[in-house]
Amino acid sequence: MDDRLHIINRNKLDIYVAYLIVSKEKRIEEKSTVKILRGEDKTIGIMSNWDAKLEKNDGKKLKVIIFYTNFELLENHYKTTSSSIILDSLYDIGECKYREYSYEELEKKNWRVIYPDDKFSSVLSKLE
Repeated sequence: MDDRLHIINRNKLDIYVAYLIVSKEKRIEEKSTVKILRGEDKTIGIMSNWDAKLEKNDGKKLKVIIFYTNFELLENHYKTTSSSIILDSLYDIGECKYREYSYEELEKKNWRVIYPDDKFSSVLSKLE
């Protein structure tokens, strides 16, 4: 198990995080979500390893999306619909921020993703 990646929430509120591995062709190759409490440092482990998932120098990126509203939808998705549909809908209406990291960036940052310090962008600003 590779548990190098840490997502640190320095926000005053709890957040939901979706992390995706995106190919240079913009295909999503892996997707997962996790709730991170305010002030929490959450270790994100995967069964294989991050080197293989991000394939050094292959153009793949780790895309981290922060959802900061509509927690009731995310927390109760098993009662209504799939979390993937809910996440996609919240992304489409811009109720989130995102940042992409290359393998090299993660190495330099010692595999620490820090919200909001890492200057996440609004999804809406990307669409304008």
